Formats: sequence, structure tokens, C-alpha cells
Amino acid sequence: MLETPPRPAEQAAHQAPCPRCGAPSERGQLACLSCGAAVGLQWRRPSNWKVPAVLVAVIVVAIGAGIGVGLSTLTADPDVTVTVPSSQPPPPPPGRLASPAEEPAGQTGSSEELEEWPADERGYTVILSSSDDEQAAQAEGQRAAERGIDEVGVLSGREHAGLDPNLFIVFADRYDSSRDAREDADDYASQGYGDAYPRLIEPPR
Repeated sequence: MLETPPRPAEQAAHQAPCPRCGAPSERGQLACLSCGAAVGLQWRRPSNWKVPAVLVAVIVVAIGAGIGVGLSTLTADPDVTVTVPSSQPPPPPPGRLASPAEEPAGQTGSSEELEEWPADERGYTVILSSSDDEQAAQAEGQRAAERGIDEVGVLSGREHAGLDPNLFIVFADRYDSSRDAREDADDYASQGYGDAYPRLIEPPR
């Protein structure tokens, strides 16, 4: 008499045979009834384990490809500019003038045009100061003009009668009388020229 093979429902009631002796075991059985080996704690890798692993690998590759494309786009963008630090000092902020130390070499403040006394003219003037250095006399004349004194000039003593030929004289304006020159000389004292005095200038003899 042939034995009827167990139905699927009956096979489902059994779990894997004992790994040591091969004896059958029931579902939920922890140890083999024949040899005592553990059978309920065995773990079997599921048959479909490869599918999640493949999905994870695909996701990792896609993320890496996206990062690479983004970096290549940034480096290839022609609009991206690189700023190189400059060694030149920054310009002064708006609303503030550059100090004298910040002005480029060779550029100074505007200079006033000084007057010249005609060699053949006789008249009165106010002498502000004098110096044996022509450049120093010219610089003092510029300062006097910047202070608001009108018609400032420098004359040489050797070109006029009665003056020291070694001096360069800073004068202010020309007058017909000594009185008019004296009045202005008193006014120039408040502008830093307390020793200003009137003087007659004559042509050379």
C-alpha cells in the first residue's frame, strides 16, 4: 500500500530537520528530540534578500551621479568669476575726502598765481614778510593768498631802489598813498601778519 504524500498544510506544520541527526521537528520546537541539538534558533537568509540590496546600490549610484553633475556644472559655468585680492589700498568711502597722506604722489592743492611788481612802477605797498630764500618767499606768498589777502606777490630787492638786494619780499597790493597802505597793514595783522608795514617801492636808479 502506497503512502499518501503529506499535503502542503501538513508540510507547513513542520520546520527544517535537525542539522545534526536529520530527525524531523515540529514548528516552534527549540531542540531536537533525538540528539538535543538546537533547531528552533536557526536563521535562514530569505530567498529574496538580493532585491533590497540591489535597490540600495542603485540609489547610492544615482546620488553620486547627481553630485558629480552639479559640481561639473559649477566649474564649467562661464559666469562664475573669481575675485583676486588687490594689494592696492581701498578707495575712501563716499562722502570722505582723502587725507594728504592718501593723495597720489605729485598731486597737491591748487596754487594761487602771485602778482609781479613792474620794475618801472613807483608806489606804496604792504610788506608782509621777507626772506633771503626765493622759494621760501614764494611759499609764504601762497599762504598769504590762501588766507584771503588780495594781490599778493613777491619782488626781488635787487630790482628796486632802496631795498636789500639779497632779500625777496612778500608784498600785498599797490597803493597811491602811505595812508591807504597803513590801513590795510593793520587789517593784515589779524590774518597772522602782525609785523606788516607800508613801504614805498621805487624803480632802480
